[in-house]
Amino acid sequence: MRKTTPVEEFNIKEIIKKLEKKQDAIVFEVFEEKRRNIIRKISNLSLYKIFNNTEEGCNRPYLIDFEFIMDRLQKDLEIDQDYESIKVKLDITEQLEKMKKLPSFKTSCYIESRDVFKSTSIINFIRKFIFRHKKYRIVFHNKEAKFDEQYYKVNNLPFILILCCILATLIFSIIHTEFYLICASIISLICIVVIWFICL
Repeated sequence: MRKTTPVEEFNIKEIIKKLEKKQDAIVFEVFEEKRRNIIRKISNLSLYKIFNNTEEGCNRPYLIDFEFIMDRLQKDLEIDQDYESIKVKLDITEQLEKMKKLPSFKTSCYIESRDVFKSTSIINFIRKFIFRHKKYRIVFHNKEAKFDEQYYKVNNLPFILILCCILATLIFSIIHTEFYLICASIISLICIVVIWFICL
């Protein structure tokens, strides 16, 4: 039988720690490179243009880490001297002032435009259109920024769920021949489709 060697002699745990450290350093460098690429692209844009970005006819606010937003809030850059960029700064600082604790600077976030036609979710559309809450608003994603996506895209799931509920109501009302419920379902269906189209 061949001679065996105890695992302790090779200090496997120490090797694992070194490898994990190297792996973490590589992952961190990848994230940093992605972050630098996004910042390089938007560094010459005003805050207004960054968060009212329209990509291929669609509203696409930049998805960035909280550190970038705080950095731009604190600096008095020439490109942020227009009325709308100052409005972004004012609205965001007022929002942050009301918070008890600020999240980690690595938190993924974007700024929701105050323009009703630049909503990224049905909730924000209702908030701006019905409640007339016309302020720029920072939206945190409660996760660390990975910079996998450059833009924040519309959350389609709530629209799909609402449409399913309305369609179920419409089918139910047709089966039971409830005229008013049929009309209400059709009007609701049209409204949701229009809002979804606006948000896209």
